[in-house]
Amino acid sequence: MLRDRHRYDEVLEGFSHSVSHFIDYDLNQEGSLLVNNETGHLYRFWDATAFAEYLYDCVAETIHRDLKQEIGFLKGFDAAIRATMEIVDMPDRRASMLVRLILQNKGRLSQAKRATFSELSDEELSAIGAAVASCTQASEELTLTDEIEADDRVMHEDPARS
Repeated sequence: MLRDRHRYDEVLEGFSHSVSHFIDYDLNQEGSLLVNNETGHLYRFWDATAFAEYLYDCVAETIHRDLKQEIGFLKGFDAAIRATMEIVDMPDRRASMLVRLILQNKGRLSQAKRATFSELSDEELSAIGAAVASCTQASEELTLTDEIEADDRVMHEDPARS
């Protein structure tokens, strides 16, 4: 929804426009809306087709794009942890923390966090940084390829939605 705020607004405005002619309202001195007539019937049995189609498209995009990106990130993150543990022997949680800190600092362990891993040599940290970069780059490239293929499939499934 956040990617296509314009379409979200269009769907909401389409409904609002269809009922606004039947609502008698005023604004009070504080700027609050006062409805002067009965409007419940306008909202009981309305045509939600545009909302359902929009929501379907949002869910489809989430499945085809967001979940694939998240899975790609998790695969790269897990591969980075395994690669880290091949370079140095450490508990899973500690390796996970190290990889997160490296990712948060764009591929390097910050000087402020260096003391947390004082048992590691500079060479080991450099090798771990390179391994993390390699694993995450590989997963990003795979995710981008999947995204392009998913977009192509969606476009061929229903040309009217493109």
